[in-house]
Amino acid sequence: MTRRQQTLRLALLCLLALLAAGWLFFEPAERAGSAPSPLPDAAPDTETAGVPRPATARPSLPPPRGAPTADIASSLAALADAGDGQAACRLSAELMRCRFLTQAQADANPGMTRNIARLQAAGKHDQARMLEARLSKMTSQLASCASLPAGLDKRALHYFRVAALAGNPGLLFRYASGSGFESERGYGYLAKPEFDQWRGEAEAAMQRALSQGRPEAALALRMAYASDDGLFPGLVANDDRQAYAYARLIERLFGDTLAAAAFLPPRPSIPPAEAQLADTLAADWHQRYFDQQQFDVMSVMARIVSQPWQDDAPDDACRAGSVAHD
Repeated sequence: MTRRQQTLRLALLCLLALLAAGWLFFEPAERAGSAPSPLPDAAPDTETAGVPRPATARPSLPPPRGAPTADIASSLAALADAGDGQAACRLSAELMRCRFLTQAQADANPGMTRNIARLQAAGKHDQARMLEARLSKMTSQLASCASLPAGLDKRALHYFRVAALAGNPGLLFRYASGSGFESERGYGYLAKPEFDQWRGEAEAAMQRALSQGRPEAALALRMAYASDDGLFPGLVANDDRQAYAYARLIERLFGDTLAAAAFLPPRPSIPPAEAQLADTLAADWHQRYFDQQQFDVMSVMARIVSQPWQDDAPDDACRAGSVAHD
């Protein structure tokens, strides 16, 4: 295994551990006593039933993309509240980035300041300047966040959901996986209405992401039906037949590269007749949703680990064509 593969695997495992931390002491009531669901004829085809799609209204004159978000935040919020998915995406990317930066500063600021002093004392001035530049950039970004309209930061998860359900493929997967709750401290998000809303929509949203051809959704569903290791897997009831079908799907999707994903649970054992049906379903999904394409599992894992709101340009997550307007 290369150093890059080792790094990516470690990063993904850290991400899974972070998501799992929010579920260690919480189990949805509806999981208790639930019987295994039968294999669907084509599970992702039913995704729209459980995931409402906000009505969209494309503005004739959208706010300019190059403008500072703080200057157009009120306009974006008005458009997003009217159901415009593109505006919700642009606004949610900024609000989620501000949430991420707030936590990152709280975690890193004291240690970074000490490290700068140590590096300067050791004569490592170039490294000290690099850290100073990072700290200065974070401070500047947080100042921009502070100039957003008062109270708008409280609606970050709301606009994230609107953007995801409007059809942004990347954000839809992230919403389904529960990654919007990552910047929360402790377990306070368990009592939030956004979390309860997510619980009712996550599984159907993940199947919808799969139907959009997202290989990371296939990995998430493979994990979810076979284990409870994470926020989304902890929500979905385990089912050997479903786990087997999605195991066969990701074997088709990732081929030999799947050997690098040693964190995946083993394929469950099911009766031969059910295994044959699962194989048929996996082949059908691979053809219908992925046109029989194959992917490199490490590249997909890297995409999972890299959150769009960690980037400097939040518009990148909302580039033209990334949000579907029904």
